[in-house]
Amino acid sequence: MVPAPQSPRPRGPAAAERAERAGRAGRAGVNQRWTMLGDEIAGGATVEQGETAAIIVVGDELLSGALRESNSHFISSSLRSHGIAVKQVLLIESDIDVIAFLLRRLSPVHRHVFVAGGVGPAHTDVTLAAVSKAFGVGMTEHAGLLRLVSDCTPRHHFSEHHLRMAYVPYGAELVGKELPVPGEVGDWSALTARWPSVKKNNVYVLPTRWPHILRKRFSELLPLLQSAFEPFASTRITFRASVEKAQVAASIVEALKAHPKVASHTFAESVGGETRTVLYLESKDPAQQTGASDMVLGLIPPEWVQAVRPPPAPPRAPVPPRRACARA
Repeated sequence: MVPAPQSPRPRGPAAAERAERAGRAGRAGVNQRWTMLGDEIAGGATVEQGETAAIIVVGDELLSGALRESNSHFISSSLRSHGIAVKQVLLIESDIDVIAFLLRRLSPVHRHVFVAGGVGPAHTDVTLAAVSKAFGVGMTEHAGLLRLVSDCTPRHHFSEHHLRMAYVPYGAELVGKELPVPGEVGDWSALTARWPSVKKNNVYVLPTRWPHILRKRFSELLPLLQSAFEPFASTRITFRASVEKAQVAASIVEALKAHPKVASHTFAESVGGETRTVLYLESKDPAQQTGASDMVLGLIPPEWVQAVRPPPAPPRAPVPPRRACARA
């Protein structure tokens, strides 16, 4: 009989840490302004707490360069399309204390926190134990997971590391489709391909054995993440290769000052051997976003612009005045 894994002892944060968490949560509740182009902008876009998310990617093999990380890009772009802005992406080692430390600070600040990696039978798969430590709870055995692990693991390979996969943080829930019965799974490889995500408070732990598995599990999470906020309206302005960032910076600054709910970011893109500056203007207020885009385009010479996507709306034709009806 394999002994059950030791559960982390429930432990609350120290007084100083509680004060820090309360202060961070209080500050996050206020619309905070952030700068994209420099200190001369007294803000930029206002970002509400309910719209934000953070991503933690766990894996020593990623930090060493043995594998290339791609999961955070998929999660970020998917969340963005649902109106949720990712504000932080962290790539960290498989260390219980490091993961718990970050979760205690990110969970009060963001509406959603996603953790990818560190779930499985390996000795470095410690993410769920770290989640329990972050929230000051122990680990509890999940009967459905225990049945699957016991029935799908070859007896001559069964170990405490397999059994550890049947434990989840106390109060956590499984997300996604119903657990398969052992007969539906077949073997250990098929079981790990259908392993569920785990949700504890606002933290979602995603299995990452293969990128396509993570994408399936994430698609099952989306119905739970339906944001009450509007999706982002955005404009992409591509400048010609001869135009540098510094040449358009002043115009962008003026547009952001006049439209404080609009966020911007610029980057260099190489196309056909030419490097061009690309500007994104985004907001959940379509009127502000359109106004900022029109202002930038109006402040710079038209010949500087390579392309605008979506193209600006044509000006409306003036409405002719109504003719007064002659009374009989």
